[in-house]
This record gives sequence, structure tokens and C-alpha cells, in this order.
Amino acid sequence: AVVSTQSTGYMMICLRNLLYQDSKDKAIVMQPYRIINSLMDRQDFGNAIIEDLLIDINRALYKNCVLHGVSINSTNTTQLKLLNSNTAKELIKAANMLLNTFEPNLLWDWMCSQLVRSKETSTTEETADETKLFTPSPPPSFNELLSLTDFLLEIVSFEYNASVQSTFLPQVLQSICEYLH
Repeated sequence: AVVSTQSTGYMMICLRNLLYQDSKDKAIVMQPYRIINSLMDRQDFGNAIIEDLLIDINRALYKNCVLHGVSINSTNTTQLKLLNSNTAKELIKAANMLLNTFEPNLLWDWMCSQLVRSKETSTTEETADETKLFTPSPPPSFNELLSLTDFLLEIVSFEYNASVQSTFLPQVLQSICEYLH
């Protein structure tokens, strides 16, 4: 069955709300990542939502990992200190399972496009499409993208795909360098 645009919009609103709910309960924290992971198997749904939710997934993952025991030092680089937090360990495991269901280039191409977009939107205003039921979260700033990239590099397991290290991460570095140039 084909999923309608309206039901896709409602699903994305629900998933975003699930991602950002504050809870110390491990089951509640893990729920959105498991749901999104199961939706990725649905060809008519998974790819349609993932790009619009990717910033929310990354922001919520960062927030939840910090909330559940991942230490971020004062220079804004991630030090993966789990402080004996079972929830943080399981969250990172669930995040890796989810991120490994994506095409290898999806996350890193998205990160590069967001870096380019952050440079472009720093000088122009962006307007929301009010005809859509679901509007994506505000685009991340360059500094937020650097923090998220650093965080993801610390928690994402690259052992399943060597092309990430040899192809996609150099592209991210190139995008960062072009932004700074």
C-alpha cells in the first residue's frame, strides 16, 4: 500500500515528537530509534521520511546521549565517557543499527549538503513551505554541524563500510575546508 503525503506528514510529526521527548526511562528513549529503524524496511515510507528527519535524529541522539551519560568536554569535542550508563550504551548501539541501515553515503552526503547550506543561509533568509503539513526542523548552523559531526564520528561504527572512511569523510572535511575558505 502506498502511504499518502498527509499520513507521511503526520508520521513525521509523531516521530519528531518522540525523538525530542525528555525522559530518563530507557524504553521511551529507545522507542523512536527502533520505530525509525523498522520504517526503513518499508520502501514506500523509509526513504521518504529519512532526509527530512535526519537533523532531528542527530540532534535528539546528541541530546539523549548527553542526558544519559556521554561526557562532552568544554572544547566541544566529544569524549565518549559512558559513565557506566547502560541507557547511553544501548542508545549508541541503537543509533549505530539505525545509521547502518542507511545507504553509506546518505548521512555524510547530507552532512556535506548541510554545510554548504549553512554557508548559503548565513547570508539569506529561508522561507518555509506553508503548503506542507510537515515542515523540517530549522537548518543547523555551521557550529552545530561541526558539533554533530564530531559527535557522530565518535559514536558511529565504520566497520561495516570502508567507503565511509575512504570516500565520504574526506568529502565532509572538504566541505568544512571550503566553508572556512
